[in-house]
Amino acid sequence: MTAKRFPWRWVLVILIFLVAAGLYYDIHVHGSFQKSQTRKFLKDVGVLTISQQAWRSTAVYCRKMYRWAQNNIPMYCRKVSTFLNYYLEIFWTKFFALCVYLWTSTQGVRDWLNVKIPPILESLNSKLPVYVEKVLAVVLEMLVALQKCLSWLGSHLLYYTSIIGMWLQENVFT
Repeated sequence: MTAKRFPWRWVLVILIFLVAAGLYYDIHVHGSFQKSQTRKFLKDVGVLTISQQAWRSTAVYCRKMYRWAQNNIPMYCRKVSTFLNYYLEIFWTKFFALCVYLWTSTQGVRDWLNVKIPPILESLNSKLPVYVEKVLAVVLEMLVALQKCLSWLGSHLLYYTSIIGMWLQENVFT
């Protein structure tokens, strides 16, 4: 018997969503990130300068990596293609031989299927409309239930998001 664990993954997703929503709201209210309270807070804490330095060094190394890839990837592709060319030719000849063998060895099964499948398809065509109606009815019921659940979830998300927005506006962004 397994005990239910706390849903940390969902808590993290909701937390990331709330942080992103708060950041978006702050930027939206102040017009840009440069004027936002979030930027001022990050600058006061010192995270903004460190993240800008990290971004600059990341950009430098990405440019170096791109230049290296431009110079070296074509060379490595040529080496790999010259090495694998012989083996790929062998593979394709063996694969073609396998396909021919399978085609000829399954001739009896294919002939048998050509005889047996048409009566099965005719019986399915006669019974299929009844089954399709039943399946469509079940699918329609599932869609109606899903619509009810999603509308309930959407209304609650909007309600609680507005409460969080008001709280953030009153307590954080003042």
